[in-house]
Parts: sequence; C-alpha cells; structure tokens
Amino acid sequence: MHRSRLASFWIDVPGDLFDVTCRFWRDGLGYAGRDATTFPGAFYMLGTWSGFEVGVQRIGGGSVRWHLDVVSDDVDATIARVVAAGAVVDELFDGWARLIDPAGMPFCIVPGTSSGVYLDLPTEHFEAGAAFWTSALGRDLVPEDGEPDRYFDLGRLGRKVTVGIQRLGTGTPRWHVDIESDDVEAEARRLEGLGASRVELIETWWTMRDPVGQAFCVTQVQTDGFDDAADWP
Repeated sequence: MHRSRLASFWIDVPGDLFDVTCRFWRDGLGYAGRDATTFPGAFYMLGTWSGFEVGVQRIGGGSVRWHLDVVSDDVDATIARVVAAGAVVDELFDGWARLIDPAGMPFCIVPGTSSGVYLDLPTEHFEAGAAFWTSALGRDLVPEDGEPDRYFDLGRLGRKVTVGIQRLGTGTPRWHVDIESDDVEAEARRLEGLGASRVELIETWWTMRDPVGQAFCVTQVQTDGFDDAADWP
C-alpha cells in the first residue's frame, strides 16, 4: 500500500511576473527565499512552514481558486507593510483583510496562531469540489463555528509544508498544491478514481486537475520527515 501527503503550496506565475512575485513574497512578507536546488530559475522556495490548517470556503461568486491565509500578531501593521511592497487591499473586514499580490493572486492577513490554505468554491461547484478534496485528503468536512454554511475545516496539514513560486511559460497566475507520494502512479490512479484527470507527465510527476478544474500535482517524496508525516491512505 502506498502513502501520500499534501506537501507544498505554490504560486504559479508567467515568466514576466516571476521576479516581482518572488521579490514581493520574500521582501514584503519577510521570508528568506532562495532558488530551488533543482530547476533554479523555474522554482523559488519561500520556505517550509509548520502549523498549517486546510479548509474550504463557500463564496458567492467568482472562480474556483486556492488562497493563503497569513497570520499576524499585528494585522494592521502587516497590511501596511505588504501594501508598501506592492499589494492592493481587496476588502477590509472586522480584524482581517483580503489582499491581491503583484501577480494578481489573493491572500489574506488574519489574526491567529496558524497560517492556512483554503479552497474557495462558488456555490455551483461546492459539492463536487468539497467531495473530491475530502476524499483525496481522507478528512471530514467540519463546519466552523460562527458561519457553518460558509467556512469548513479539513484539519491540519503535516508538520512541514513547503511554500514556493513557480515560473510558468504561459498561463494565468494561480495557486496550486502538490501531493507527494511514495508511489506516484498509484496515487494518480487513486485520484483519477475520485474524479481527477491527468494533464501532463513532467519529469517524474503528474500535473492533474480536480473535478472543478483546479490544477494540482502528484510528485515523488520531496520533503524531510515523510515517513512520520504521510497522512493517507
């Protein structure tokens, strides 16, 4: 039996937006970034984070997308810092804000102790998207207190989750997740059985799409501590 886990979270940007996006996430949010050891110039590593949460958010309109929540002990100061670095405030809420980075990607600055990744699903895609990712991650969809019809928890990710930036040849800026596995082919088949589709085999990994069109990859093991952190099956 193979094992897999959600291992990394990526901002995909066309080449002409790559440098400005790396600079923003490195300097605007203070992450110690570096070029990837393999494929330098194509992948930029922002770092390995711990304490990630994962969830699903029902949105009223727009497109299916992932977004990142960045926690801060001073939300107003962090908002001011990222705006000075090139972000734009999309909407202010009570105690937190949604912003857009220089490549046009959404992220949020929120109070709390754990950063998180969230899948935003319009109502018409909610059932299909939520059903796939709960099955793929082997987790239950748990309504959050306060707004149980809008926000749903999928639990916490492994101990370490890598965040980085990928240069695209062409295409629209987007976030995507990587699932790492000790058997890439077996994991790709399992996810196909849940409704995903294969897009392209690149080197040793598969690019795929979930049933509502979101891109993700199935890769070989790429992080330390996999044996202790693999979540499923």
